[in-house]
Amino acid sequence: MGGYRTGVQRVGRSGEIHEDPARKPISQGRPRPPPPSPAAALAVSRSKDTYFSAKFRRIAAHRGPMKAVVAVEHAMLVAAWNMLTHGDFYRDPGADYFTRRVPTKTRARAISQLESLGYRVTLEPAAGTA
Repeated sequence: MGGYRTGVQRVGRSGEIHEDPARKPISQGRPRPPPPSPAAALAVSRSKDTYFSAKFRRIAAHRGPMKAVVAVEHAMLVAAWNMLTHGDFYRDPGADYFTRRVPTKTRARAISQLESLGYRVTLEPAAGTA
């Protein structure tokens, strides 16, 4: 006992009028870009020593590979937008970007992992650094 059709509208049982979405006029706005390709994100995440592969590994470890692919797609879109907006070429931050960004956090994580394995850790700066 569905409603009956009247041209572009559909009248429901209680008398409400619904627009037929198949017959709505097409909006005249700017067309949307195509969605990003998951295949491109997967290919980039499988590469060695790149920022995108490091990002994929970090996110996939906690949230799973499918969410990591979506995050890599987003990072690729942000990089493409910045390249097109500013007219720059892509400069890959490198696979060690997250290590270089917060070295104290990386050092603390490594120490805690060694201590959880039963080692006592004392660190001394190398002669050529600091």
